[in-house]
Amino acid sequence: IMEQWQGVVLHCHVRAANQEAGMTRLRKNLEQYDLWRDDYARRIRVFTGDLSADRLGQAEADWRALARDVDLIIHNASYLNHVLPYSALKAANVEPTANLLQLAFASKLKGFMYVSTSGVLHGDGRGRSIDESYEIESEPQIVAEGYNASKWVSELMVRRATRAGLPAQIARLGRVVIDSESGNGRLDDFVALFVRTCLRIGAYPDYPLIEQIVPVDYLGAGLVALAGDYTHTGVHHLIGTHKRDWSALLPDYVDCAAAGLRKLSVREWVDQVKKESLDQPLPFAPYLFWWDTDAGHPEEKRLKVRSQVTQRRLDKLGVKETKVTDQAWIHYL
Repeated sequence: IMEQWQGVVLHCHVRAANQEAGMTRLRKNLEQYDLWRDDYARRIRVFTGDLSADRLGQAEADWRALARDVDLIIHNASYLNHVLPYSALKAANVEPTANLLQLAFASKLKGFMYVSTSGVLHGDGRGRSIDESYEIESEPQIVAEGYNASKWVSELMVRRATRAGLPAQIARLGRVVIDSESGNGRLDDFVALFVRTCLRIGAYPDYPLIEQIVPVDYLGAGLVALAGDYTHTGVHHLIGTHKRDWSALLPDYVDCAAAGLRKLSVREWVDQVKKESLDQPLPFAPYLFWWDTDAGHPEEKRLKVRSQVTQRRLDKLGVKETKVTDQAWIHYL
């Protein structure tokens, strides 16, 4: 946003005790990825408060100011947890969506981009194919998979707001990975937790776990470009076209023998992770079910999330997909 829209003022919600602490946290977070620029400070307005509370936890005057000054809302706030049920995530992931939609209607209609996940879509073991036009209302959800269920409910709320006249869009993300050139990326996401667990037990699985990936730099550019069209409504699939086999990540870029990493069958690897997680769960323990889901099916039987409509739109907007370089993966690892 700061680079592509040079004239905008960004109102950014940050979890912090006050505005000063919020700006400090925001700055430090950007600095760790070498993304902070000192001239950003004059164009950023930090606000704190509880997004799940009435008026986002803002005083009446502050709420009215947001309603008056904001033209576009990009809602990417959520509590990412694949263990907790829906009931435990409703307050963190659903109520903020309702409150931000209320803000979008207040004072004037605002553009609204809701950042969702392709996890709201499920495979059937027969190679099911879904594109951006799919009616999500008919998609069954598993209450125990609370995160995906909370995103599904939020999507329904956004679609309802669109029918009421709000220019709202939904962006479903796939597996977001590191910056395609620098290799900078989070150290607490799916990939990092998988690598850290392999290092902890001294082994990696030999069974393929293949996913399409979307580099974070491509994702950021795409989201901003799509959100910039206030008049557009609809669903976008930002899932990437390039694939990555996570079981081959370490052997592709690390000298496994020198690192003390041995190859195990997937069952042996899973059993080892479970065994060593009895007292203190290893980082990847909450994701072990991945090998028992659609991601582990043969390619021809896996869910296929189509994104051709989104890709054509991004092409028209001048946003080209990037590919993570080998050097970027090496830097990250």
